[in-house]
Amino acid sequence: GVGKTTMAASFAVGEAKRTDLPTLVVSTDPAHSLSDALGQDVSGGVPVQVDSYSSLPLWALEVDPNRAKEEIASGAREAKEKAEASGSSPLSSVAGLLKLVGVDLDPTV
Repeated sequence: GVGKTTMAASFAVGEAKRTDLPTLVVSTDPAHSLSDALGQDVSGGVPVQVDSYSSLPLWALEVDPNRAKEEIASGAREAKEKAEASGSSPLSSVAGLLKLVGVDLDPTV
């Protein structure tokens, strides 16, 4: 209730305008206030271009924190079971730990 989402949306608009670089603003607020601030539904779980600023490279995304938590937990369980079946531990390296929470490091980047 103090304007965090409004400020984040405003800052993202300003940065997209200033830099002309693709800019993504993300919210984990279950109240969907980012959609309200932008006047567009951005709650679909994938980044969408902000229609009201179509001349800017501005994208927005609302993450459902409960769904994300379950997806991460499910992925972690699957990775742990797979690692245990192969006799290794996903916790034996930073990369393994990151994979547990859904971050796959690409060494070519």
